[in-house]
Amino acid sequence: MTELFVQLSSAIATLVTGVLAVGAAWYVGRNQLEIQRRQTEIQLRQIALSENDLKIQLLDKRSACVNAMREIHFAWNRDRHLSDEDWKKFYSLSQDAVLLYPTNLARKLDSAANAVFWAKHHYGRYQFHNDRGNQGQADEKRKQAYAEEDKAMIIMPKLLDELIEYTRVSAWE
Repeated sequence: MTELFVQLSSAIATLVTGVLAVGAAWYVGRNQLEIQRRQTEIQLRQIALSENDLKIQLLDKRSACVNAMREIHFAWNRDRHLSDEDWKKFYSLSQDAVLLYPTNLARKLDSAANAVFWAKHHYGRYQFHNDRGNQGQADEKRKQAYAEEDKAMIIMPKLLDELIEYTRVSAWE
């Protein structure tokens, strides 16, 4: 009887030990899964924060472009030409836009900057020929300058509106 009792006790002890081992493994496994779930949530939050940081940086850069375009647009409407400094700012803006705005908008900015450049160039050539008494060439350059000014006048007002629209945070995906 004692031997049977020892075997039964040993069997019960083995069973209890097995059940406890399985229970402990399940408990540890469940906790590890919870830890992994939390780590995944933290990583997703970090990704979202990084995306928001990039959006804020983009907003800052686009806002600077809009402000520069407002100044350029104001100077253009006021004087119908841009100073060398304003034109350089406009050219720089058109170069930056390639990285900050959709291609179609960057192209419009580039077209406007080119129109202003050529208007400025042709007007300078007009003055050169006019000062030398080459009236025919002077008149041709003046017409070319006016044609480029007209291009810029058509593009620029819409351009400012489009820059503003693309810069709005509500327009972002």
